[in-house]
Amino acid sequence: MTASTCIWAVESMNKNVEAGLKTNERQVKKALDDLRASQDANVRLRIEVDDLKAELSAAQAVAKKADEDKQSYYD
Repeated sequence: MTASTCIWAVESMNKNVEAGLKTNERQVKKALDDLRASQDANVRLRIEVDDLKAELSAAQAVAKKADEDKQSYYD
């Protein structure tokens, strides 16, 4: 094998490796973007759950007060 053939073979392998790295970089970027989107959705859902818990607690307090008022009316 001549030196120029060896150089050509190494350059060809290098190009293949670089192409593979670029593909991997794109895949990692997409995975990170998907992860961030998922985390953002998770935060929004947690906020919504907290809001719903607060509403439930307020409704339970109103119901308890109504029961107490009803009971005191009959006592």
